[in-house]
Amino acid sequence: MAKIFGSPNRYIQGPDVLKTDSHYLELGQHCMLVTDEVVWEICGRELAQRLANKLKVTPFFIKNQSSDEEIKRLVNHNLEGKMDFIIALGGGKAIDVGKSVSHHLALPIAIVPTAASTDASTSAISVIYSSEGLFERYSYYHKSPDIVLVDTAIIIQAPSFLLVSGIADALATYVEVRTVLEEGKLNLLGGQPTITAVAIAEKCHEILFEYGVAAVADNQERRLTPAFEAIVEANILLSGLGFESGGLAAAHAIQNGLSVLDGKVQTLSHGQKVAFGTLVQLVLEKRPDQEIADFVSLYKQLGLPTTLAGLFIDGRMETLKKIAKQAVVQGETSHFLAGEVTAERIIEGMLAADNIGR
Repeated sequence: MAKIFGSPNRYIQGPDVLKTDSHYLELGQHCMLVTDEVVWEICGRELAQRLANKLKVTPFFIKNQSSDEEIKRLVNHNLEGKMDFIIALGGGKAIDVGKSVSHHLALPIAIVPTAASTDASTSAISVIYSSEGLFERYSYYHKSPDIVLVDTAIIIQAPSFLLVSGIADALATYVEVRTVLEEGKLNLLGGQPTITAVAIAEKCHEILFEYGVAAVADNQERRLTPAFEAIVEANILLSGLGFESGGLAAAHAIQNGLSVLDGKVQTLSHGQKVAFGTLVQLVLEKRPDQEIADFVSLYKQLGLPTTLAGLFIDGRMETLKKIAKQAVVQGETSHFLAGEVTAERIIEGMLAADNIGR
C-alpha cells in the first residue's frame, strides 16, 4: 500500500496578509466569493473592493450548514460558467461549502479563514450536514485547496472561544494519527501515513501544550504574539495536514455520534465535542494515566468539557446508546482502534472518561 500526503499549493500566514498578499487569491478573472453576511461586513466587502481593481467579484452568502441543499444552490448559480474560481471566506461552514462547490464546478479555490476554530482550510474534505444541522458524511475531493491565506490581524479579533475550539480539535490530531499508525490503518487520502504526516502531528501536539493557554490569553487581549501565531498555525496548518494525511480514529467518530442528539449539546462547537471524544479514545486505548491527566488539566485551563455534564448530556443509558450507535456505524473511524469496537465499548469509555474528568 502506498503512502500518500496531501497539502495546499501555498499557505500564507501573518498579520495583514489579506491586504499585502491578496494577489495570491487571484486565480482567475471572475470570482465567486463564498461567505456570510457577518464576515462580509468584517472584511469581505473590503476584500471584494480591493480585488475589483483587477477582476470581477460576485459574493454569495451562505444561509445555513454545509448541506447538500446549500451546495446545490451555489452550484446552480454558476451553471453558465461565468465565474472561474472561488474564494471561501469565513468559518467552517463557508470553507466546507466553498470546497464542495469548487469540486462540483471543477474550479480552483482559495481559502481565507477568519478564525482559527477548525482545521478545515487545508484539506480536500468537507463535512456535510443535514439542513437541521445533523452530521451526515464526509465528502472527499481529488485535489487540495490551491491557496490558504491566513490573516492573523483578522483572526486575533475573533472571540477567544473560537481559538479554544480550534485547539480542542487540533489536540485530537496526534492522538488519532498515532492510532492509525500503530494499527496499520489508512489515512483520509486512502494511503498509509507518511513520516512527514506523523512528524507534523507530533509537532502540532507539542505546540498546543506549550503555547495554548498563553495564546488564548493573548487573543483575549488582542495581542499578536509569537505564541498566538504558533497556535494559529497549529490549529489550521499542522492539524489540517496531520488529520488528513495521518488519519482519524475514535475522537471524531464520537463527535459524530454526539451530532445525533437534540438539545443544548448542539450549542457546543465541533472542537468542544471532539475534546471529549479525545478523552474517551485515550481511555479506551488505556493510555498512561499521566497522559490522560495532562489532557484533563489543559482542558480545564481552557474551559473545555471533561464530563458528560460539560456536554449538557444527562448521562442516561438511552442517551449514551444513541451516541455510541452512531459512533460505530459501518465505515466510521472508531473501528481503527485495536480490537472489536462496539457500542457497548464506546459507552464504557464515555462513562470512564466522565469519571476521570470530574
